[in-house]
Amino acid sequence: MRVVELFAGAGGMSLGLSQAGMHVAMAFEFQEAMLRVYRKNLQSPIRRFGGRNHAHQYDLTQYPDLIPTIASLSPDMLVGGPPCQDFSPAGNRIEGANAKLTPYYAQIICIVRPEWFVLENVPGAGKAKAYAAAKKLLEHAGYGLSENVLTCSFYGVPQRRKRLFLIGRLGEQNNFLNSSIAQKASKKEMSIRDAFGDRFGENMYFHARARDRKSVRPTTGPAPTIRSGSGRSGKKHPGDFYDPEMTELALFQGFPPTWDWSGETADNVSKMIANAVPVTVARAVGEVILDRHFGRSIPAISDGFNKWLSDKGYGDPSIRNVRSRINAGRRLLLGRTYSDPTHEIGALETVLDTIDLNVKAKSDIRISMRLLREFIASTIPEPLVSSSASREIAEMRVRIRQQKVLYPNHRREEAEPYDDYPDLETA
Repeated sequence: MRVVELFAGAGGMSLGLSQAGMHVAMAFEFQEAMLRVYRKNLQSPIRRFGGRNHAHQYDLTQYPDLIPTIASLSPDMLVGGPPCQDFSPAGNRIEGANAKLTPYYAQIICIVRPEWFVLENVPGAGKAKAYAAAKKLLEHAGYGLSENVLTCSFYGVPQRRKRLFLIGRLGEQNNFLNSSIAQKASKKEMSIRDAFGDRFGENMYFHARARDRKSVRPTTGPAPTIRSGSGRSGKKHPGDFYDPEMTELALFQGFPPTWDWSGETADNVSKMIANAVPVTVARAVGEVILDRHFGRSIPAISDGFNKWLSDKGYGDPSIRNVRSRINAGRRLLLGRTYSDPTHEIGALETVLDTIDLNVKAKSDIRISMRLLREFIASTIPEPLVSSSASREIAEMRVRIRQQKVLYPNHRREEAEPYDDYPDLETA
């Protein structure tokens, strides 16, 4: 899978995606210090990266000039984490110039139209107007969206950092990847000791921003979110805790010990490490995307489907059979959850024509997939209304939206202008 990354930072996302098996063809970053670190660590001879000059400095507020270059690479996926200071608890949480880069990034996606995209940010971005505007653009462009806030300690990182991942794919239903993202999580958090053994002793010091928060943490649990002020001396203190320096905390972000931060100021290094996408989280997300891209995974069936079938009179054995046939249908469709049912029907019929199944088995798969569509249509929420008249109108609108989900291209046949006139030959 060919990837172009924007807002590449010091290379955490690129490294993780390359470890997952993706090919990062080109990367763009505006900050010179970040670009220097990226180039030192992520150039050839690393196998999965582009040529020696695949990382470039660019001001993405001037994104229209960049679009032809990106489009010429025909990327399968665009990846980016627009600057998050305007959304972060560590910033002032006022939407300013940085926040505008999020809808700019969405516009690049909508014009280039890769099959996939990833937008990564802090969880607070999910409440921002700029983020809402970006999502609206992407939905209108035909992308199905999966939005998840990941706790990184469940994805191979020994810190309780949370990051928002918005993943999109053309032609999918919303939430198409949520179950696979959830299944990728480990059952227990990764602790500092899990990751590093006895290297840091029993306790570690992570400088807390607020007085009411603990700075000394046991290594039997994960670290708090790594921030630019988290690291200090790199020494063992008399109070029986280890005070890490910032480059040691880069290990908590998944960077390898050989990562070269040399030549940069301590302030720049601390900011680069604190702002990085954890490498192992990026790898996990990349693996989930690749599994779906190549049809190695299918989405879980929606919650509530069993009860919906039961309310329709299906017994437990029939419900199990329906679910089994839906999973068979989804495997035939390589995990796709088409937003347009006619596309799903067409794709399913094409596959069914090529496989050796009896007529009844094919019919059972069709019927089961149809039942799932009906269930999805039934989950469209009814809007709140204030009067019986407006309720009737709202109910009618819900029925219309449900019909659009089931029959998006259906047009009601209208009578011809002279249909009610008698036949002239028999009059």
